Amino acid sequence: MIRIAAHIKIKPAEFWDMTPSELTLYSEGYTESQIESIKQSIASAYYTAKLMRTKSIPDLDRLLKGLDGNKKRKKEKVQAPEEIAKLIKNTWGNM
Repeated sequence: MIRIAAHIKIKPAEFWDMTPSELTLYSEGYTESQIESIKQSIASAYYTAKLMRTKSIPDLDRLLKGLDGNKKRKKEKVQAPEEIAKLIKNTWGNM
């Protein structure tokens, strides 16, 4: 058990304060993160090889389109205080 803890970088003091169930959860979480890391590496290698075979390289914006953080946000409409007051009056005034 302590070998597992050492492998997933749990300090000895933390290990001795854990229940076997907690250690199992930490171990499973570590395994999942390692699998995700491997998947990312494989996907990177795959797309690198695929891009090397294209006749022209697509624009980076096109490749990144749809990823979080790269979505174009719609500009929020700013309402004047008078418009807000009118909306409130129309909504609450009829009750």
